[in-house]
Amino acid sequence: MTPDESVRSAVPVTIEHTGRSVSALEWKTVSSGPTIVVAVEGDIAELAGPVAEKLMDNNRVIGVSLTSAWDPVTIAWWAADPIVLLAQGAPARLACKTAKLAPGALRALVLADYSPGQDSDASTGIVVPVLVFHGRDSSAETHTQAVRLHEDIPGSHLIELDGCVELPTKNCATALAESLTWYLDELGKPFMEFDQFNGASKEPVDPRA
Repeated sequence: MTPDESVRSAVPVTIEHTGRSVSALEWKTVSSGPTIVVAVEGDIAELAGPVAEKLMDNNRVIGVSLTSAWDPVTIAWWAADPIVLLAQGAPARLACKTAKLAPGALRALVLADYSPGQDSDASTGIVVPVLVFHGRDSSAETHTQAVRLHEDIPGSHLIELDGCVELPTKNCATALAESLTWYLDELGKPFMEFDQFNGASKEPVDPRA
């Protein structure tokens, strides 16, 4: 392993606060940017690692497998700041619950390759900023499902990109990282400048355009 590879590797951490404990991987950084928590189902290093390495130069990145909707809250307390929660696939259901139980813990919620299915209430009642990310070539979620999720969350933003497939944290890491970085930059602008954030447009945008 080269020195550069060693610096960019993930370090196992146990995050504890008020009696709760979360096992995670942390991608070390000297950045003062927001903490981004990448929640995946399966091997954290394999699934979260590719997008974490794209984001770590400007952010502190934590990879987790969520076991409770309170896990992100524990991490937010530990980070001493609201987090950006990026949840892919099944963990997005718990992430939506976090957004409703403790909205103050989240700076923003990013839902990737997620469809609530029959549980129509899973994504309703969310008041934090939400980005819905969808790859047009994904086999896990259709365009129709992505648009429906976007419409179910007032004020959400939809980014849908050609050439992206399922498991975007691993397979479309660059596109997902660029989209998330663009979105966070837009959130920092005055409200009227970020005109599509009000949910008036149902069409997806390409941040690379």
